[in-house]
Amino acid sequence: MIFRRKREQAAQKPAASQATAISDERQETLGRMVALLDREFITGSLDRKSYLEMRRSCEQELERSGSCPSCRAPNEMEADFCIFCGSALG
Repeated sequence: MIFRRKREQAAQKPAASQATAISDERQETLGRMVALLDREFITGSLDRKSYLEMRRSCEQELERSGSCPSCRAPNEMEADFCIFCGSALG
């Protein structure tokens, strides 16, 4: 929902503002990845994103906690849609 609103706002802004919006989204994503690394949900290096791995026990914990199947972001258990990517939660 939040990203949809941001995308709609970005579509109405000039091109220079769109570049800023894209970098803001990348910054948010990077922040989430750093938080997951700090909590040791994932291991690896942000410099080599293809080498990031999630520990199996953390995957199971995220599945139980109402995480999004698309982006694996944590959501509230009773949520219908992911607050990060907007995917339907099953």
